[in-house]
Amino acid sequence: MRRGCWDYEIGSILTNGIIATDSVVFRGGVVVQDGKVLRLVEGDEQIDAQEVRDLGGRLVLPGLVDDHVHFNSPGRDEWEGAKYGSFAAAAGGVTTALEMPFNANPPTRNAELLRQKRLVVEAQTVIDMGLWGLLEDSNLDELEAMHHEGAVGF
Repeated sequence: MRRGCWDYEIGSILTNGIIATDSVVFRGGVVVQDGKVLRLVEGDEQIDAQEVRDLGGRLVLPGLVDDHVHFNSPGRDEWEGAKYGSFAAAAGGVTTALEMPFNANPPTRNAELLRQKRLVVEAQTVIDMGLWGLLEDSNLDELEAMHHEGAVGF
């Protein structure tokens, strides 16, 4: 498992932050378990945690989702590639990206090609990734298999 800037030990809490959600901003913290946000804490509620990090009043925002990226892996990594594209996305606050199906060599038009691309993306990226499946007249019989292989949509 990768360790990112918010991927702390089990039972960690980030305290003394300004937490911004889609509907409210408040002073408080974030409880993290297994690298995932378990819950938000308003104010100074005491939480028994293995690790406590004081955010020093820093702003805590949800990660952004980019639903249309072209990282071009595999096949055209010299254009950008999944590795460096995901680094750039993370630097800009993007925590999830969904890659379009055309800019791979070959495009993700069936379950096997989607699986191959998924393996490349999983090995190279530092953010959460989803893959769109290619939808064209010639592959309609592949949609169900691509769905089962993890396509987020078509």
